[in-house]
Amino acid sequence: MRSEFLGLENATLFFQVLTEDTEPDAFGNVPAPVFKPRKVDAFLKVPTKPDVVRTLQNDPRTEADSIALKGYCVEPMILPSVIAEEMEAELTFNRRPGKFILININPPYGRDGIGGLIEKEAGTSIVGWFTPDRQQ
Repeated sequence: MRSEFLGLENATLFFQVLTEDTEPDAFGNVPAPVFKPRKVDAFLKVPTKPDVVRTLQNDPRTEADSIALKGYCVEPMILPSVIAEEMEAELTFNRRPGKFILININPPYGRDGIGGLIEKEAGTSIVGWFTPDRQQ
């Protein structure tokens, strides 16, 4: 199944996902877990529904220049299960780099039950905060 948002991607997220691989730390000690980036292309926009904006505004991790974003995963269409709420990703949104904190997956239903059924048809819906890099 293809995403109905194919061709509308305006965001590229890179989540650091834990793998089964290990490697010694910088001192050659006990093997440490290895994280690898997992790319997700998405269609994101600023939410207009007041309830979504209100929910996000109460999040203590927001910064003065953070922007609430809501949208759908395009590639992969269904977000891998290793990517969960509260994870942070590097994000390029409308050609502007920054970080994205994933707050909700398939709101208000989640990934089980009706949320899972909707996800299979429309793709994963995601909501979070984008904070642009300040070096720009």
